[in-house]
Amino acid sequence: MIIKQISPADNWWAIFRGRDEPIVEKVACWATIANGPNDDFIAGMVDICRGFLGIANTISNFQCYVYAENEIKAYDKAIRYAKEED
Repeated sequence: MIIKQISPADNWWAIFRGRDEPIVEKVACWATIANGPNDDFIAGMVDICRGFLGIANTISNFQCYVYAENEIKAYDKAIRYAKEED
């Protein structure tokens, strides 16, 4: 796996399933990742441990990405998404 390019991810958030409520993490950037010849994909990168970035959608409790102006609005969208899943 090779990261070919990174792009800004202003106002994007990754939503993860928590025990009792969703977990909202800021997407640090979008990465174009090469998995092999002609197998590129774009994924959000999130802080997984004190400044180390990981691919959000490879984390087991990942649910979705949302666009929101701030963390509170992102959390509200996460709550609505969780209700739709039930």
